[in-house]
Amino acid sequence: MVTVPSQHASRAARPAHSLAAWALRINGVFLLAVGLAACTADMLGYFYAAGPFAELGGQASAIASVEAHGLGALVGALIWNGTRSSEPWNRHALALVVHGFLMLCNLLYWKVYADLHIVPVGIVSTAAHALFFAVHLACLARGYAHAVLPGWAERFRAAGLFVQPVAICTLLLGGWVHLMIAVLGRGALPLILTPATELLLSAPMFYVSIAGWLAWPQFRFRARWHRIAVAIILIYFPIGLPLHLMTITTGSTAQYAGIPEWYSLVIMPVMATFIALLAALHVAGAETGNK
Repeated sequence: MVTVPSQHASRAARPAHSLAAWALRINGVFLLAVGLAACTADMLGYFYAAGPFAELGGQASAIASVEAHGLGALVGALIWNGTRSSEPWNRHALALVVHGFLMLCNLLYWKVYADLHIVPVGIVSTAAHALFFAVHLACLARGYAHAVLPGWAERFRAAGLFVQPVAICTLLLGGWVHLMIAVLGRGALPLILTPATELLLSAPMFYVSIAGWLAWPQFRFRARWHRIAVAIILIYFPIGLPLHLMTITTGSTAQYAGIPEWYSLVIMPVMATFIALLAALHVAGAETGNK
């Protein structure tokens, strides 16, 4: 007997009629428009020493900026064209990696925005990359429910978006930082919490803060108290992000001055408890994804 898929399932499986497809369209247009605009500004700055990138005038480094923004525009066109592809999830994965990479680059080289006096541009750009990263992660995690996904996408979902190992590793890194602070004292804070270290902490914190809720339906808890505890952990993760971002963008750790010196001694056992709670978490589909 031949089974004919329902019209509803067919519509749901077609990316052209899904919110995920609109995410590709909007993202593609965004990258294409911003890439072309930035390329234009690069060339105005290099040839005429005018516009927001006027300091690029005559500088050999201008070629790197033009190539980067031009490639961004080309990637935007490629992502937009993904709505016509039979495997749009590959374009979502591309968009996820691209926006994650660009967001990290913006933060790592934030001083460039300050030197060029275009910090508001950096804020808007980084926020946009973070938003698109979250949107495409949601599309990969929850979209295309009726479609047959490739093996890597199935494994990604089956593993609960790898929230459990990422969260545990982040807590271990955070615990190590607090241990160093407790041993070396508050005076060593600028040496421990460098912008690079803060970025290394912030990236997985941001990921877990989003992916944790997207993977929530796959989590299997030991009891109701375990469910509540894991929810508290997911709420805890983004709380420290503003403090970390301040160090990344300013290079200063002055914002930590108001935190009591005994805080590290208190938070370390709390982090150890969080790690134990996450380790006890079962992810539905993990066994299937490992086969």
